[in-house]
Amino acid sequence: MFRKKNEILIKSKKKRKKRKKLIFTLFLLIFLIFTGIYLGLNWMIHREMMKVKELKKMNESYRQKIQNMLKYASVYEDVLRRKYGLIKEGEKIVIYSPTMLKKSRR
Repeated sequence: MFRKKNEILIKSKKKRKKRKKLIFTLFLLIFLIFTGIYLGLNWMIHREMMKVKELKKMNESYRQKIQNMLKYASVYEDVLRRKYGLIKEGEKIVIYSPTMLKKSRR
């Protein structure tokens, strides 16, 4: 159990080789794990950056639409009429329904 001070301990070559293989395998495994994590995160960042670019394009197109509406009252009025059904004073609304169209064809 206890060694003497002058005693030299010699390990066999097989044990040293096994230990080196184990250390190399462990480092290789850690390297592969970190590489996989890095590549996965890099892919996720790239995907999110593409989404950001797409959103920036959409924002720019909306900015252009808003600028057009602010410049030209007719565009603004057209949107209000089509989307929200607003009418001018003196205009009448005519609503066609599919059942009325069928009855009028008979």
